[in-house]
Amino acid sequence: MIFGFFRFKGLRLFSNGIFLMKNNPFSSIVLIIVICFITLQKCAILEKYLGPNSSGSYYVIADRLNVREAPSSTSKKVGTLPYGTYLSFERTDQIEEINGKKSFWFFSKQAKGYVFGSFLNPKAPSAGVKEMKLTLRSSDFCYFFESQTVRLFSEKIILRIERTEEGGSCVEGEFTGNYKIEEGQIIGYDFHPTGGRDDCEKQGVDPKLPPIEYEYLRSLAISNSQMILKYDSFAEGFLTPGLEKAVRRSPKSIIREICVLRSKHYCNYGSDTFFEQGYYCESK
Repeated sequence: MIFGFFRFKGLRLFSNGIFLMKNNPFSSIVLIIVICFITLQKCAILEKYLGPNSSGSYYVIADRLNVREAPSSTSKKVGTLPYGTYLSFERTDQIEEINGKKSFWFFSKQAKGYVFGSFLNPKAPSAGVKEMKLTLRSSDFCYFFESQTVRLFSEKIILRIERTEEGGSCVEGEFTGNYKIEEGQIIGYDFHPTGGRDDCEKQGVDPKLPPIEYEYLRSLAISNSQMILKYDSFAEGFLTPGLEKAVRRSPKSIIREICVLRSKHYCNYGSDTFFEQGYYCESK
């Protein structure tokens, strides 16, 4: 009955609109406002946004999703969420259109920041389709060269480490574990070795790498059974707690283009070189 009444009244207003416009300017203004209000309300209801439109738990469907300090694409980046990450999100009233995609912004307590909703979905994405990749390279250009690759997707983490030392000795190992998002950090845990080799020239993977070699490689990246990575907007990369302290001590030593902290170093072979301590940066 109520719906019918308003429909009837609406029809009367519409049918008498021309008469009102001619005889009562004030009523005409009211009529125009009512029509505009109804039109805007319908547009708001019918307008379709990409991504969810309410708070809830969702999966990240981008290979890496930027976390912002405020609900805006121009706000400072404070973190990144890997593909397949499942978190609780709270919808804000902020709407933005980015690259032709209009969506709400969402807040994540675990990520300690805001993400764009068009990259969230209630359905779990296919594992292995996309991934977030981080790389680290360190060297003293004299005694050693070290590289680490971190792959993150669907709450799985794969860490691969290669270390070459003076004389050409080389060892490489891979560890697989899980990760979670807490306090704006990516925390890897439950690591176990999944392959390696004690001669980097060998083809394939030797799963029988001696335990002592695995422990050595593990110590280069994993501390107290965890790998803690926190995005640093100053360094424009991910830092472990130890690297974070080094950045605070020597902020001018950062070379962002190659993601290292650089300092002078003397090589016993009679030349001055640089020591470059790498930190984890997102691979494009």
